[in-house]
Amino acid sequence: MYLYRYLTVILLLILSLSAQSDRAGSWQISFIPQYTGSQTLDFGSKGHVDFNDRSGWGLGIGYNLSGLMTLDLNFMSSTGSYNGTVNETNGTISSYSGSMYSSSIDLAATYNIIDDDFTPYLSINVGSSFIDSGIPTGNYYGGTCYDPWSGYYYPCYGAETHTTVTFHYGAGAGLRYDFKNRLFVKGGLNVNLLDFDTDTLPYFITYQVTIGTTFK
Repeated sequence: MYLYRYLTVILLLILSLSAQSDRAGSWQISFIPQYTGSQTLDFGSKGHVDFNDRSGWGLGIGYNLSGLMTLDLNFMSSTGSYNGTVNETNGTISSYSGSMYSSSIDLAATYNIIDDDFTPYLSINVGSSFIDSGIPTGNYYGGTCYDPWSGYYYPCYGAETHTTVTFHYGAGAGLRYDFKNRLFVKGGLNVNLLDFDTDTLPYFITYQVTIGTTFK
């Protein structure tokens, strides 16, 4: 009886591994809601920053080289808040808080472990992140803005904020399921390391749900 059960399980595994998906040679576009967990970065003698958890979204376009390999170009955006401390040169410690905006562009390679409609996957990615800290620099910019409703130009100005562009790379894992109507869903997590000079490892963990469609 037990031998029959074991043989049945093995047979089902063999059938699932031998099944073929319809991904090979197809393009795909996707919408990617995401959630990034909180993280503290320690900048040594300069101070530290506590990033609160934040949500965001992204858009992706990709090509399935085969049922196992996929290349994607993803555009991501998120907003969140943070607080931290700065060690001043006079020996005092100043506290601050603010809201930040970040966006990124990634080139990702995904390996689908099974060439089937349902498969685990592993991925690696590399890209560039733009971060707007929301902290004013003390400088202001002026110019002319256009009001599309009234159809005239008017003078406008605003405060410049501290921004940075940094390199990042990462890896991820999750599950993918392709429906027969060419829709697919993915769920997983991704760990990204940013090119920051910190005493602690500058990484962020992001949880993503991908909803997309394939076409040829």
